[in-house]
Amino acid sequence: MATGTVIGRALAPKRFAYTHPKHLQELYELAGGCNLYGRAVRNARDLAELARKHGLPELLIVGNLLESSQELANFCSENGLDRVYGEFGWFPHYTTVHADPVGYAWDSSLCRTKFRSLTPKQRATVTAFRKEHWSTPQNPLPEGIRKPFVFWPLQLIGDRVNKHDLNLADWFEVLLWTRQVIPAEFQLVIKRHPVQQTICREHLYTCLPNTLLLDRSAPLQALIENASGVIGCNSTVLLESRLLFRKPSWAYGRSWYTGHPDLIFPLSLSERPFKLELLWHGIIDQWSLDYGDWFLWQLLARQYSAERARNDPARFLRWINRRSYNSYLRLGDNAFEETDSE
Repeated sequence: MATGTVIGRALAPKRFAYTHPKHLQELYELAGGCNLYGRAVRNARDLAELARKHGLPELLIVGNLLESSQELANFCSENGLDRVYGEFGWFPHYTTVHADPVGYAWDSSLCRTKFRSLTPKQRATVTAFRKEHWSTPQNPLPEGIRKPFVFWPLQLIGDRVNKHDLNLADWFEVLLWTRQVIPAEFQLVIKRHPVQQTICREHLYTCLPNTLLLDRSAPLQALIENASGVIGCNSTVLLESRLLFRKPSWAYGRSWYTGHPDLIFPLSLSERPFKLELLWHGIIDQWSLDYGDWFLWQLLARQYSAERARNDPARFLRWINRRSYNSYLRLGDNAFEETDSE
């Protein structure tokens, strides 16, 4: 009973501060949280100065990929300040927000949580989600594609994760390496990023043997569903490919799947791709299928519909506060389990 009382107090609205980008700030304010400073916190030094003048908040909402996030985490720990990390969610794209108690991308609690088993309730949740998410009719494959093929969805070259991990001026080097290591009978199908307007050295992409470069309007679902495997760099398409379509997927760079090399296989220019034989056979063993379903459940447990949050702020408040750092210290992975109030 004492535990329930503590958790009950923790679910009340809090005085909060936030950093850019503000994926969670507006929703938390709508849910009754008091925006203590009225502007974004720039870094740990800025937070210390604001706290000296106006007092400490009870919760810090940290936006994704802030360079000073570790210093901010240290400040929170030293001053007893709770925190939660947020960014856009992806299922479906940019209509949800993602909340994690530990960090984002390679620092997320997803990277630290290990797969042990899949519960019947988790299996039912992801099965229903997968069915609903891809219920639309499939478009035909673009002209020129020949099976079998490996699909590469291009990522933004200016993405900060890519710059940190690879620091490439363009994708040609990794595409050339990929073309060399995948079997010659597999066509390499490259799709332009939906936002990136130009591709450096684009003329060289189509010079690669058995390679096709598609426009950014090419149908994503049909490409993933018909591919023998998917390769890319820190792209959410890799998550969709592995988790929704159960396709073998390989990745350069780090993301939510860091720490789970049996889920999405890490790529290195110094080594041949791990488990390349799956291009012929696909993912068929039950352990790997369960692993993907478990990870999809974990990802969904950290995401919340922005529309739903606006329509029911009190429910969102309970959801987000259960996923704060202090709540995670008390509850562990149970912080992500649904409750009657959610």
